[in-house]
Amino acid sequence: MEILPAGYSDFRKREYWNNFFRIIDNKNFEWYGSYEDIKSIVYKCIRKRLNYSNDKNEDEISSCAVNKNCLFINTGCGNSNISNEFYEDGFKNIINIDYSEVVLENMRKKYGKKMKFINIDLNNIEEFDKFLKNIDYQWENENNNNINNVGNIDNINNVDNVDNNNNITTHDEINIEETNHYHNVGCEKKTEKKNHIFYKQYDYKIFFDKAFLDSYLSCEKNEEDICKKNAQNYFSHIFKYMKIGDLFLIVTLCQYYIIKEIIRNIYNENVKLEIFPYLIKQHTNEFTLHPFLFAFYKTSKKKKNDYSAQFINIHNNDIKEISIWKIPQEIKKIRENININIFKKGKRIILDIYNQNTNLCDYNIIVYDSKLEQKTIKYNTVVIVVPWGYEFHSLYSSPEGNEELSQKAQTKRLLLVMKSTFFLNHNKTNDKTIASNVDNKRADNILHDTLYDIPFNSFINDYNVNSNHNNVHHNNVHHNNVQHNNVHHNNVHHNNVQHNNAHHNNISNVLYQNNHSINILLNSVKNELRNILNELALPNSENFPIMVLNEDVKDCKIISFEKSKHCTSIIIRDVLITDEFMSDHFHDDQNKIEKSKKKNKNKNKNKTNKNNNKSKHKEINSIHEKHIEDNTFGNSLSNNSICDDHVLCNNDDDYPNEKNFLEYKKMVMTLLEKNRKDKKIYFEKKDIYKRQMIFSYDPLTVQSELIYTRKKNQEIKNDNENIIFEYVQSASQYHIMFSCSIFFVINPNIFFNNKNFKINICILGGGTNVLSNIIKTIFHDYYIHFDIIEIDETVKKFYSLFAYETYNNERHIMNYIINDSYDYITNFTQKQFYNIIFLDINNSQNSYITADGYKLYMTCPHVKFLNKHIINNIKNILKKDNGILVVNLLTRDKNAKTYVYNFFKTFFVTLISISSINQEINEVLICSDNIMTPEKNATFQYNLLYMIKNYYDKWFLNFDLEQFISNIKIM
Repeated sequence: MEILPAGYSDFRKREYWNNFFRIIDNKNFEWYGSYEDIKSIVYKCIRKRLNYSNDKNEDEISSCAVNKNCLFINTGCGNSNISNEFYEDGFKNIINIDYSEVVLENMRKKYGKKMKFINIDLNNIEEFDKFLKNIDYQWENENNNNINNVGNIDNINNVDNVDNNNNITTHDEINIEETNHYHNVGCEKKTEKKNHIFYKQYDYKIFFDKAFLDSYLSCEKNEEDICKKNAQNYFSHIFKYMKIGDLFLIVTLCQYYIIKEIIRNIYNENVKLEIFPYLIKQHTNEFTLHPFLFAFYKTSKKKKNDYSAQFINIHNNDIKEISIWKIPQEIKKIRENININIFKKGKRIILDIYNQNTNLCDYNIIVYDSKLEQKTIKYNTVVIVVPWGYEFHSLYSSPEGNEELSQKAQTKRLLLVMKSTFFLNHNKTNDKTIASNVDNKRADNILHDTLYDIPFNSFINDYNVNSNHNNVHHNNVHHNNVQHNNVHHNNVHHNNVQHNNAHHNNISNVLYQNNHSINILLNSVKNELRNILNELALPNSENFPIMVLNEDVKDCKIISFEKSKHCTSIIIRDVLITDEFMSDHFHDDQNKIEKSKKKNKNKNKNKTNKNNNKSKHKEINSIHEKHIEDNTFGNSLSNNSICDDHVLCNNDDDYPNEKNFLEYKKMVMTLLEKNRKDKKIYFEKKDIYKRQMIFSYDPLTVQSELIYTRKKNQEIKNDNENIIFEYVQSASQYHIMFSCSIFFVINPNIFFNNKNFKINICILGGGTNVLSNIIKTIFHDYYIHFDIIEIDETVKKFYSLFAYETYNNERHIMNYIINDSYDYITNFTQKQFYNIIFLDINNSQNSYITADGYKLYMTCPHVKFLNKHIINNIKNILKKDNGILVVNLLTRDKNAKTYVYNFFKTFFVTLISISSINQEINEVLICSDNIMTPEKNATFQYNLLYMIKNYYDKWFLNFDLEQFISNIKIM
């Protein structure tokens, strides 16, 4: 007979297990490990079994020897030897239950003199309940009417309703009064015990389940209700007969259907849950599923359920408390962490490296397994050090960027090492929670510089440096295979610079500035992370290189930190980007000037006798160079058929039309160039910073960002002192496209300073209000009503870090509404109110939609807004004549993009796409119920040109008019 089941439901059938145990006979299976694998966990649970009861003897019990005077009930014992292993370790009162008489007979022959084996079918609720009542009936409450004779452990009394074959039978006349709690005292003293196993004096009970629950809840797709009922009966009965001090231990592979039922059945119970991941010692880690031990403790009925669970690493006592709803995600992370040494194409794991001296995260390491063909691989493992300030570039922060880096480095496994963003003094933080819908959700797609490598002998022992200093966390969960002890950082010297722990405490007052900091970072990685990198490297990775890009470490400063119930923590940081900003925006100008200078000098060298007229040539040379420098932009404009400056004086009051369009466009482009020249002079006198908001659950994504400036060399006394927010000077491309979409709705010539023409705007996902501040800056002279929807009121605390404290403009009405955006739209009753609704809400991690059996992943928009109900509600509150829905689409999945296109085309007459330029992958979708005719498209361009002409000095510095217009597509 085949021992494999025909289906999942066979795991719940007595016939299957009887046949299974007949075939395997005395062969023993310990798929979930042996007693030695969980012994230390069991001891820990016993010592702390009163921790959640507020018992006065809690500390005394926790500190004494392990009390093994308990009743041990092993449910679904099968042919496992684990009960005997418990017995040999001193647990003498053991009852095993199963419903396969075949396996029970075999086990009685082996261990029947040590413990009891009883036939109970847990599907028979009355039978199971009767059994639990009997074992719960304490010896001190028994009376002479219930028991007449006391024999030894092998002589079962009739009153216990156990027949000669150790089978439980029902007896309706048993009347058991409500029993008192056990006498829980520290290091309990032994007293005289009755010999009968049901009525011995024991101090507590252990309900033990190794693999039973996994099979008992196995079900086919159409049997979920059966398994749900089984789980409810099982948990409810055991919890019913658990007292304070009792334990319920489940050893499980922790698959999703198991976790789901555990969460469902502890939700309203007075129990506390601890979860212990462990490794089976006699095996390698080369399998996909790893066992966990779930420990349930009884709590006082007076104690409020906080719906939390603790994940505990028994090796280093690392404890992480999370919501019970997040248990599946945490289990997944731990599994990934345990399997970290196994290569799998496309696998990507983020590790936090903690310093135990400070309890702070010092480093983040991304482990990425490339998809390269074997013939292109040069190294098994390569380490790349990420300079400060570059953590959020897509090269480092995205799987696609990591794959590109792997190709450049020709490596099978890539280890990206970066200093943690979260150098914080947690003692100084505010306990108030703060959360935010994402504001500046953009993704960069930068091209990256050439790699150069520094040889790294991965297995050289450097006895002068204690490199075993950090603990590896996977999102704060310890990596079980990599054990690292802590080191005192102030004993490690880098290039004669002492790494002092104090800098963690002073991070809010320190701006990192060191021209050689990339070398310091390299040295610290090699010295401090040597053992960790060896553990994370693939086998046969001797002498793997450490590589860096030819980029400088940025100067960064963390200015605010708040805990959040939605995203763990939020960090606001400032990054000094003066050189980068000037290079990005004015690099081409400088190149043209330098080329002209070089060309002119070469010409001068070939001129007549150098010994004659030296002074004259020098003077002419100087004048000529000055002339070229002053007219470089003019020459460039002429080559691009852009008009001369005299055009600026023409059409000054005219609105563009078909006849003057080309000339008007040339004028606008000239004005944009003029603005660039002016802004170059302006920014040359400034120190330029980015202010960024980061969520700790996704530390490699910038959620919100803007530029601000200070005067050069200005003494900084206060973080927000004398700063100028440059909202429009370097806005993200998708914010530029959002702002330009307004010209599909309004004629700026008519709406200008006109109370009768007000623009009603709704922003779904307000965040730190960067978008609204950009719009207010550009449309300063226009009447606008803003409704900004944000899910968490505490986000207002960060609003002040991204805006001026006072703003006085009577034309602008601001309503900051605390609400879920979905609920706000659903409950909004005023029809045809908004001209524009901006949808800019990110999905949570790993969110997806399913289409044609495929999972389609996207960052934005939120999948809740991809349904008929909410879109119809949006259409109802948009103005019919000119209302538009503007969506930030952010995904690298082409199939997801196609799905979103088709979805919105189903509901709207016109769908317009505007793709980003430069480095961003964002795409903006404009949805309208009006047909986009060539005339309307032309009107949009007229409106845009008119606005730029009149506000060119307030326009976006990184705006490319030609490219923007060419990127507009009607879908």
